[in-house]
Amino acid sequence: MVSSNKVQNDQQWINQHLTSVHSTSDGEISNLHRLLVDTFLVLMHNLAHQLHLQEAENQAVSQMIVSQIQQKLDALQTFELEQSDGLSKL
Repeated sequence: MVSSNKVQNDQQWINQHLTSVHSTSDGEISNLHRLLVDTFLVLMHNLAHQLHLQEAENQAVSQMIVSQIQQKLDALQTFELEQSDGLSKL
């Protein structure tokens, strides 16, 4: 009987301990979820938005550079043609 009471007391202590651990882990999981959602998720959304804006700006600058280079090449070709025409008339 004493052995039975000891086993029963041990089982009750284990069940109480497991319930306490489960409750604590649920609270920590909730805290971690809140931290991730409230902190990192907001930061990641902001970062993604800024990267999207930067990509658009980079594309605009790239197009402007290509346009400027093309204009310079066109002007150079026009100059070469004028010089070639001028030399052929001599």
